[in-house]
Amino acid sequence: MQKDPESSLFCIIHDNLKRHLLFKELPTIKSHRDLDLLLKYQSKYINSWTDEQKPDEPILKELKAGSPLYIDTISEESKISRIPWSLPSSCFTRMCSCHHEIKYLEDFNSLCSRQIHNLKDECEKNKYLSAEIYTNFCIKPHTLLQGLHNRLKDLILHTKEINSDNELYEQANSLCVRNNFLKPQYSTLKNICSQVVSGIHFTVIHNGLSGIHNINVNFEYIDLDSHTEAFLQHFSIIFEWNNTTDTRKRSGNPGYQVGLPILVGTNNTVLQLDDIFEIKIEPNGLSVLDTDQNSLCSKNRRSVKFGKNLKTGCIFTFSNLICKDLQEQIQNNLLGPTKKQVFIGVFGNANESNIDDWIEAYHEYSEIPHSNKTCPVITDLRINVVYAAVGTVVNPQFKILGVGYHYGKPKIVDLPCSACPYLKLSTSVSFFDVTEPAIAHYPKAPSIKINLPNDFFYPFLYGKGIKHTVNINLVIMFLFIFIIIA
Repeated sequence: MQKDPESSLFCIIHDNLKRHLLFKELPTIKSHRDLDLLLKYQSKYINSWTDEQKPDEPILKELKAGSPLYIDTISEESKISRIPWSLPSSCFTRMCSCHHEIKYLEDFNSLCSRQIHNLKDECEKNKYLSAEIYTNFCIKPHTLLQGLHNRLKDLILHTKEINSDNELYEQANSLCVRNNFLKPQYSTLKNICSQVVSGIHFTVIHNGLSGIHNINVNFEYIDLDSHTEAFLQHFSIIFEWNNTTDTRKRSGNPGYQVGLPILVGTNNTVLQLDDIFEIKIEPNGLSVLDTDQNSLCSKNRRSVKFGKNLKTGCIFTFSNLICKDLQEQIQNNLLGPTKKQVFIGVFGNANESNIDDWIEAYHEYSEIPHSNKTCPVITDLRINVVYAAVGTVVNPQFKILGVGYHYGKPKIVDLPCSACPYLKLSTSVSFFDVTEPAIAHYPKAPSIKINLPNDFFYPFLYGKGIKHTVNINLVIMFLFIFIIIA
């Protein structure tokens, strides 16, 4: 309640104090012992299976991150149909049985199999063996920059051994590209189907909100013989800025988003400069070892995605190495570029120069002795990531509390060896959700200042102000008379 000092109105103020559910703020983990205790008593695995089915989104006239890209395709009957731009992917098997819709500024990569039943009949008739269905399309002008018409001449690029001319034309208010590409051909003499497309790699050059600047595509071709029952096709699309400025993608703002890389780096701080903190961030984030097509350990590494449990393995080969060099090579395969002091971003938008945005990963292992005849080597690595939701239940933000590297028991290798054994290396990444139940939070009630007239208690006050001393006897007598009369 409040009286308006400028008028004689007496107001009643009504304020709805809405309840908000907030997650309890959990501290970061300070030791490896605390990490183990937390995993033992409070953690729960999250389900790495995610339902990626989303409702259909309307066509947007403005390009924003996540906006669907629509293309117009021309059929053999010269009919134009508008469909979302999509590339093949695998679903429940390794076969190319599904399609993934391409979203603006969202990279995509897939590897799936195509089955061959009769190579002679399918070579020139199976449309999935040709590059035509992946490139001949039109894009509406409202999804492109103004003046793109002049830049679309280089829209389709082929591999080095291909020289094709691109023809740019306009149809139904669309900008289209028609190109000459290699078609599969079957040789009856050799029983080989040549020029089968095995890889389609798009690079979309963009200017952010301004739209797409250019699109490049590279094809890869292979030859299939009559004994081929299935082959792999690789599809990828990468979005790159149309400038030379180095940019780094965030994995959330601020909390991590499921499916995005985990920020990881090493400390570049000079020891003498205690007031300076600088992290060198790895471009691919936290990564683990990967395998090549022969199941051998590859130089490339697989990026770890937040919230996605992962397990990989590969075969490591060596010959005539001393124990120290063997241990170092295996460590390079297990840990990659971040070997010792590994720092993890607490949030997906961690600042390289803010020490509070980073926590150090904990390593659980003991020094491994070695001799001239036997060499103990570690071949197994388990990475545990503990995280929790903070903020409101309506808009939770995932925060990493701790990361622990757990090394398996060493295996003994006899050195020197003439026929050195193969070593199987393995890594696994597990995510633990330790979010505590949300706490109901109410905002503070508004403070209401009540102003009464100066003569409200007259004549029971000495003076005219309400802050003066009250004559208690007069007040009691007044109340007594009031009760008798009532």
